[in-house]
Formats: sequence, C-alpha cells, structure tokens
Amino acid sequence: MGEEQRQPHAAAFPAPPPYYKHFTAKNVARLKDLQQSSSASVELALDEKPEVALPADLQCLIPPEPPSDGKCRSFGADLDISQPLVSPKERGMVQLYPSPPPGQAIEPEWTLDRASYLKKFAKSILLNFLELVGVLAVDPTQFGPKIDHLMNLLCNSHALINEYRPHQARETLIMMMEEQLARKEAEVEGINRMSEKIEEVLAKLGTEEGDSAMAIEHKNDEEMLQGESKDRHRRLWQLMDEDVS
Repeated sequence: MGEEQRQPHAAAFPAPPPYYKHFTAKNVARLKDLQQSSSASVELALDEKPEVALPADLQCLIPPEPPSDGKCRSFGADLDISQPLVSPKERGMVQLYPSPPPGQAIEPEWTLDRASYLKKFAKSILLNFLELVGVLAVDPTQFGPKIDHLMNLLCNSHALINEYRPHQARETLIMMMEEQLARKEAEVEGINRMSEKIEEVLAKLGTEEGDSAMAIEHKNDEEMLQGESKDRHRRLWQLMDEDVS
C-alpha cells in the first residue's frame, strides 16, 4: 500500500489515516469491476503484487497481508498476536472474576458465567463514573482512586470480552457455513424449478407432435377415402358408357 499507510501511529488516540477518504461506494464498485475484468487472475487481491495493477486510490481497499512475525502496532502500542491472553492478575491488577482451577481450564466441569460478571462490571463502571463526577465537583485533586477503580473495572471487562474471541470465531464460521449452505440450497432449488419447466415444455411439445401426427394420419385417411370414392365413380361412369354404347 501507500507510504502513508505504512507509517506507524505513535499517538494513543491518533486521527483517522488520510486514506480513509478512499473507502467510498464508487471506489468499491471500481475495484470490483477491475477484479472481474482482470485476466491475470480471478481477483487482483490474489496477485502477488496487486498494487501494480491498481490505481493509487484503490490500493488501500485491498486488505494487507497478516503480519508474518505476528507483531503489529495498535494505538501506539506494539502487540504480539502470537502470545496468549494475559489476565488482569498477570498484569499486576486486581482480578475481579475467578480463574479456572489448575488443570481444568478447558474441562466441562468448570464454567464461568461471564455474562453475569460483565453486567456487574458495567453497572460498577457507571456507578464509579458518577462518583468520579461527584468527587471532581467537590475536590478535583482526589480523582486518583476513582480513576484507578475505573481502570481496573475496564481491564477486567476487556479481559472477559477477549475470552469470547474463540466463541465469536466459531459462531462466525458457523454463520458463514450456514450462508453458503443456504446459497447452495437456493441454487439447487432454482435448478429443480428450471428442470420442471423444461420437462413441462418437452411434455407439451410431445403432445403437440402427437396431435400433429394424428391429424396428418386422419388427413391421409380422408384423402384415401376420397380417392377410392372417385375411383368407384369413375368405374361406374365407364360401365354406364359401355352399356349405352
């Protein structure tokens, strides 16, 4: 992608990158047209260097490759996605929810009602925020303890939400497979409907051909009868002529 996209953001809350302006419906449609009209590959995103075949304003629309070393940068912090999740206790903070017993982290005998704890954390965050507003109204210099409480609650909530990531990935995969199955079932249903229509047309054609054959046969029989009648009349006139002569 462009040089501006590869520049790291050092600020804790950086401004949106300048290339976000390129994410428009018009550019998405242009990219789709280029992908469909590309003869080198089915999709330009599958090419080794898709930037070479794309305009500058469309290069940022193709997602970058995952980091090969598992390291990335987010909000000014270096992250390593290959490392396991760190609990609040391991970060030196007070952990407000129980940890699984040793050796039973993935056993079915032990489960944690994470939703209940998340609801409690949300209510505690709101309460501490209101208390922080009251403290700031009375003595702003005493904000430290309440800020620490809020940070601890947010850290515990974030840790519990991260434990839902495997569940989210599993449910997302299930949803994608269900969508693929529904799409294939719709295609099969469409093929079956078209097959029924074709069979009806063929059956109608067969009936029309049978009717045409019967009509032709009936016409031939009538022509044969008319010919025989004419022959009889002709012989009768010949006999009458012979008698008269």
